[in-house]
Amino acid sequence: MASHSLGEHGLSRNVRRAKVTFLTSSSGGRRTAPESGVHPQIKLGEVYSSCVVTSTKGLTVFPLGDEVDVEIRPMFPEVVGEAFSRLTLVELYEGSRLVAVGTFTD
Repeated sequence: MASHSLGEHGLSRNVRRAKVTFLTSSSGGRRTAPESGVHPQIKLGEVYSSCVVTSTKGLTVFPLGDEVDVEIRPMFPEVVGEAFSRLTLVELYEGSRLVAVGTFTD
């Protein structure tokens, strides 16, 4: 069984908190609001990796254009390594489309 060290707030080091805004279609983002648990790709320098984005406030759908509090967990933490823990800016993609931006708060 793998062990995970817990950081501040009791979160696994593979989970980080952030404030993000899902972009509206007029800003080049999504046409429909994503649900909590959405699986975009997070930009890690020149590399992208799948992640899970969930609401920390109990939202089931993230409103487009509004800043929301989320937790971001890489789906493949062994692949992203330390790059994920060093990020300060959040850039989430669906394919080549930038769908959300924000900053890590932890």
